[in-house]
Amino acid sequence: MERSLELIEAIESCRNARVQELLIDQPTLVETRTQNGISILMLAVYHRNIELIKLLLRGRKQLNIHEASALNETGLLDELLDCEPKAVNSFSPDGFTPLGLACFFDCFDTAKLLIENGANINMASQNDFKVAPIHSAVASQNCEVTQLLILHKANVNVKQMNGVTPLHSAAHSGNRKIVDMLLQAGAEKYATMEDGRTPLDMAKEKQFHHLLSDILA
Repeated sequence: MERSLELIEAIESCRNARVQELLIDQPTLVETRTQNGISILMLAVYHRNIELIKLLLRGRKQLNIHEASALNETGLLDELLDCEPKAVNSFSPDGFTPLGLACFFDCFDTAKLLIENGANINMASQNDFKVAPIHSAVASQNCEVTQLLILHKANVNVKQMNGVTPLHSAAHSGNRKIVDMLLQAGAEKYATMEDGRTPLDMAKEKQFHHLLSDILA
């Protein structure tokens, strides 16, 4: 097996010791990219493997705007935006915007900085998921980031893959606080997915209807 493929498999299976062995033996592997073009650092970020993230950061000379956004590196992000302002709405190799990544990984300060620098708050990902930043914030159940997006006029009824709205997602996770925030911002409580399910249907599926039926019915 090629060393790069073995490295990717080791990261995906969280075999941190093996990753370290491979990098010690061949340090240039730190620049390896997956089949869809993301760095192995981003792969570790997606797996939320803190130990591996720290290990891979030591070997990287420079981060790109998407990596900096996902890691809440606001100082570096500021520098990158100064050099290339239009990158604020760029897409990563797997189709996500810097703001979308910041929202998914709970990076409030980064999300705020990106918005201040002109990030399109409603721009959906360029992939099958079609997630807008507010979908990402709600999926991560981050009230602070969700509120930030709402304050900046995010579309609370935007639909992602399968017609899922942020309210569907919040109801599915039983997060009453976010459900309340979305409803107060104008979310449609009877919005239907492509298969006809409403937010209340999603709450019932996960046995959260006792928490949410009074405000979603």
